[in-house]
Amino acid sequence: MMQGLIEIAERPWVSLVIGTAIGLFSIILSVILYRRSLIRNSLSFVKVEVEILTVNNPTWQSDLDIKYQGIEITRLTAGRVGIWNSGNTTINYDQVVGSQPLMVKVPDDSRLLVCHATVVSRTVLNVKVEQCENNQAKILFDFLDPGDGFVLHIAQSSPRNTLAVTGTIKGLPHGLTEFPISGRLWVAIARSSVLPILIMGFGTGLSGLLARALSTAYSLKPDDWQYKAIATTMFVVMILLAIGSAFLERLIQKGRSASIPKSIRTDPVISSSMGIGSK
Repeated sequence: MMQGLIEIAERPWVSLVIGTAIGLFSIILSVILYRRSLIRNSLSFVKVEVEILTVNNPTWQSDLDIKYQGIEITRLTAGRVGIWNSGNTTINYDQVVGSQPLMVKVPDDSRLLVCHATVVSRTVLNVKVEQCENNQAKILFDFLDPGDGFVLHIAQSSPRNTLAVTGTIKGLPHGLTEFPISGRLWVAIARSSVLPILIMGFGTGLSGLLARALSTAYSLKPDDWQYKAIATTMFVVMILLAIGSAFLERLIQKGRSASIPKSIRTDPVISSSMGIGSK
């Protein structure tokens, strides 16, 4: 048995395949390590908005009134905004452009009723919220190390999906990056069904080709141990592909959520909206 494996390993094409695989792995590893060594500035945010009540909704009685500090409003939407340093270098507040500070805004015809920081990864960040106008508030902090962040509790009189996080920070030419709570439907379907099917199909085809090629190259018959070894190996590969496909969507979801600091993703509203646990 060992002699047969040695003979197979001594074939020139086997050495070529192994050498090529090692070379490709080395290149991929070098690219990954290089990208990780680069200085990367990034500030991300995630927002969740839930419409609580609308006065003109026919479900409610016409005499229903909502007031905030004596001001009548016709709609109430609550939410969360999580902001964190998603890069690998510190962001100091002096990097925020004075003419375009970090702001939370709702449309001009609406009111930002409540906006305050309730969860901060470290108190030393000195996160503060200053209400500037009826529809916007300024976010202040001393600095944000990689992974530092905070959660804002929001209440507004505008419809959901109208809240905006704006600002210009030096070193971030593309501005803040919004972390999507949920992607497009076709993306979710592709990840959970189409992509695993494609992987399984590709794996099945490749396994069959390899098995036939090896059997033909060495004139193997079904009774030969080499043939049985190849068949068993292909079967194990298919089992591994099936297991990997079954957990693919979950791994992607975990990978997405893991990129959010624990202080933010453990907020019950954000975690429930993302379909992850709050622990």
